[in-house]
Amino acid sequence: MSLRMVPCGPDRYGEWDRFREEHPACPLFHSRPWLNLLARHQDARLDMYLMEDTQGVAGIFPVFSRNYVVLRVFSSPYVVTDTPYLGPLVRADVPCGDLWSTLLAHARSGGMDFLRMFTRVGVPLPDIEPGVASVQRKTTHVLDLALGEDAIWEGMEGRCRTAVRKALKDGVTVGEAVGDGFIDRYVDMLEGVYARQGLASPNARPFYREMWSMFGEREIIGLMAVHEGRDIAGALFVMDPHDAYYISGASVADAGRVSPNNILQWEAIRLAMARGVDRYDFVGSDIPRIAKFKQSFGGMLHEYWCIEAAPSRLARLMREAYPWLKRRLGRV
Repeated sequence: MSLRMVPCGPDRYGEWDRFREEHPACPLFHSRPWLNLLARHQDARLDMYLMEDTQGVAGIFPVFSRNYVVLRVFSSPYVVTDTPYLGPLVRADVPCGDLWSTLLAHARSGGMDFLRMFTRVGVPLPDIEPGVASVQRKTTHVLDLALGEDAIWEGMEGRCRTAVRKALKDGVTVGEAVGDGFIDRYVDMLEGVYARQGLASPNARPFYREMWSMFGEREIIGLMAVHEGRDIAGALFVMDPHDAYYISGASVADAGRVSPNNILQWEAIRLAMARGVDRYDFVGSDIPRIAKFKQSFGGMLHEYWCIEAAPSRLARLMREAYPWLKRRLGRV
């Protein structure tokens, strides 16, 4: 099978939309409204490509780029926060070898100094020669919702069920977000989490406001945990037709004493089941302490991949020199 990359301009937007909508996953992350939202708020250029074979459109590939000094850096997604999976979305019959060889050949011929892609869960390990690109294993816990509420509850670790019961006993309530006021209250908490670590949120408040106005209470669900009349924890979830994704969570500094995060996750799982979703993806289990929390809900560990390529010689040299530059700049 031979694939070719074709720029997707306005005259072919209908083909992009149709492919995404007819794909079994139908992911929000590959929708044009979501991609344009990212481009507006992340100061990045969005390029969209159709991948074609003899049968027609075989896949779609969105990629963002920015200039860094003399390099043009491409990534799909550019900011992983709130968009954990992107990269190519293809038909099930597209050979893995053809897919990655086509994308990497396009990167070399298309002037991409550096390219990074995050796959969806379930994509096979890319068979790429080490000298062409690097492949990093990423992990996440995914819960099979077809098991049903009772079996999922029994499959949770005892400490997790205890934390849910404790929150209920302590009077923690969880409500589904309604209206525009939720998102600013949530971002207040999120910015507080980052501030306590001396960091800034990768996506700023205007991003979340527009995201909520476009997708809130439909494709994106918000939950808020309240204790004694005070917001203490919140979370955002993408609800695709078959997959739910936990994309963002935050809590106040003293929330841990009533365990709101466990009950937030439990209520999100129940909500996803009520909407007929098949799988609940906790999104990201590479940090041990976070993986331990997510594992306690009984999900299975799944793999996905980060592929990085530096087609230009200058980019390869700069990547090799980066550790030395970082040490030197740290002394200035």
